[in-house]
Parts: sequence; C-alpha cells; structure tokens
Amino acid sequence: MRVHIHTPAYLPDLVGMTYATDGHASIFRELGWDVTIMVANVPLGQEITGHGRTWRAVGSGLSGSGLPWSRLKGDFAGLFAYMQTEGADVVLIEGWYTSAAALIPQFKALGAHVVMATHGSAAIKPARFSFGQVLRAVALYCAERLWIPGLMRNLDAALILSDFRDNERFGDLAAYEEAGVPQFHTPNFSEFEFAETPKHLESSTTLLHIGEMRPEKGQMHGVDILWRLEERYNLIFAFPSENAYFRSVMDRARQLGLSDRIQIVKGLCRHELQAYYDTAAAFLILSPLRETQPIVAVDGLTRAVPFVSTPVGCMPEMDGGVIGSIEQFPDLIYQIFSSEEGYRSYSLKALLYAKAELSRDRARLGIIDMIQAIYP
Repeated sequence: MRVHIHTPAYLPDLVGMTYATDGHASIFRELGWDVTIMVANVPLGQEITGHGRTWRAVGSGLSGSGLPWSRLKGDFAGLFAYMQTEGADVVLIEGWYTSAAALIPQFKALGAHVVMATHGSAAIKPARFSFGQVLRAVALYCAERLWIPGLMRNLDAALILSDFRDNERFGDLAAYEEAGVPQFHTPNFSEFEFAETPKHLESSTTLLHIGEMRPEKGQMHGVDILWRLEERYNLIFAFPSENAYFRSVMDRARQLGLSDRIQIVKGLCRHELQAYYDTAAAFLILSPLRETQPIVAVDGLTRAVPFVSTPVGCMPEMDGGVIGSIEQFPDLIYQIFSSEEGYRSYSLKALLYAKAELSRDRARLGIIDMIQAIYP
C-alpha cells in the first residue's frame, strides 16, 4: 500500500506541521506502507535531501492555497500523472489552507482515499485591528463556512490532533460530523523518551519559551512577565533565527534591566532541545490566538515539565500546569512554584497526561483505526 502525504513544509524545515508530517510518515512506514512526502513550493518530483529518513520526500510543484488572495498554481496534469504512476492508495493532506487541500475533489477522482490531517480551524480573530487583518478575518470566515465544507464532503476520514472543542481553533470538528466524515484521534507526539520520574523544585527557577520570533508567539509578553517576577526567575528564549521582532524584544529587555536574566538559544533542531526542557522548571505558552496543539507542550509534558499557558488551542484540556490570561501569568507562575509538594504534583500530572494522551502509541492506534475504516 502506498500513501502520499502532502505538506506545505518538511524537514529540514522546522515548523509544527513538519513534525506532524514526520510522525504520520513514520507510523505508516512502521505499518509496512510505502511513504512519499509531497512538499509544496518545490518543483514536481524534485528530491528533497537532508531529512535523514527512510522514505522519499519530493516536490509536488504546487503553490498557493486556492483562496482569492493566494491563487493555486502548479503543473496539475503532471502531478496527477505522477500520482497515477506511483499508484497512491491514500492521499493524506496536512492541513486546510494548503495547496493540496484545494485539489481534494481531483485526488478523489483519481481513485485514492483522501484523508485530512487537521491542524485546526483558522484563527479568524484579527491579531490586531488593521485593515489587512480585518480583511483577512472576513475572508477566512467566508472560507470556513463556504469553501471548506464543500471540500470536506469528498473526504474519507479526518485525523484530528485533539477532540477538544471549546475553542474556535477546533470549530472544524463539528463540520466533519455534519458532513459525515469519520474522525480519528492522532495527537502529536514527542521524539523524546518519557521522563523516568517527576521533576523536583530547584532553587533556580528557569522558565522556557520555544517558538519562532513573531509577535503572535508573545515573546514580548514574556519579557514583561519576567520583569514582574522575583530575581531568582530566569527565562530562556529558544527560536530558529533572529529578526526585527527579536531585536525589539531584546531592546525591551535591556530597557527593563533584564538582559542578564534572559538566555538566548537559536538555530537548534527539535531533538537538540531536550536538554533545555530538562533544565527548565516550567515552560510558557504566551500566544493568545495562533496555537492548536503546541509542539512545545507535547515535548515539555513528555519530559514532565509543568506549563503556564494562555487558554489557546487545546491547552485547557491538558493536565500538568495552569491556564490564564497574560495578566495573570506572574501569579500563576508563583502558584506552580508555591511548594516542593505542589510543584512535584504538577510535574507528575504532566508526565501522566503525556503518557496517556500524547504518545506515539495513541497516534498509531488512531491511524490504524482510520485505515481499518476506509479498508473494511
């Protein structure tokens, strides 16, 4: 059996969807399937190297999402001929608003089973009330209600990160039900081994934030939060590369006299970050809008690290930390570190939740259930 996994990005690029794609590919391969990763914005059939995996990654030749502001482009005839030659039995598409999602009816017409690996609905609420952001919100609102439901009806199944529903980022789950699309729970899972024991409260309380340097990730909030905490607290910012926003964040840190309490870690791959999770006493998720199931949460809970998070994505269903608004973060952080017994309790709950809900075994069972449903 052969699966083509269409994704907007793949290794060696480092984004959350890349990690999800890699996890899906590894499970299909383990189950004996022939796996090809089809990567957008790369010429059709061009081999992608540097991913260090046993399956192929090649370009799909596609670009754009098919929405009015991002016209779908590519050698469609060439792509369909390539897929027919390959004989793909299942086409797995990593997320809505990607190039491959716009071609779901055509993939279905080729005779393949088409599965959506959903990474959540769009974050429709504007990040800021500028003309461009408001226009984007209106367009996404229309897409969620008019464009995507029509495509959904062609799906054989959906792989969902979480069945949590009390958040706009998971609004598509009800739409799958309305369209009669079966859903299967395949959470993100960590590359790290599960921690052997819960963590202990140390005298040095290091906080960790991992994510691209972008305003919607909230690193500027992290600086202001650190300024409101006692001097024994330190903060690690881990991110891929520097940019203008990074410089503005560090300018703010210097203005507040915090430079010596912030450690910068940049350019590391996911597997190289385990030591920082193990050093950290807690990790912070500062984004108010954009996350669905943050990779930092998956990795952090696997290593028994408690969290402090905004109520973003499916974080409210996770155990092993506390949830609140940015304004509440200092008090929430003090709550985590109030006592050795309390801290160890948070760490233990984090580890137990990861083992129960965010494991490779859980994701594997979801994919097996999906395969059995479409091949009864």
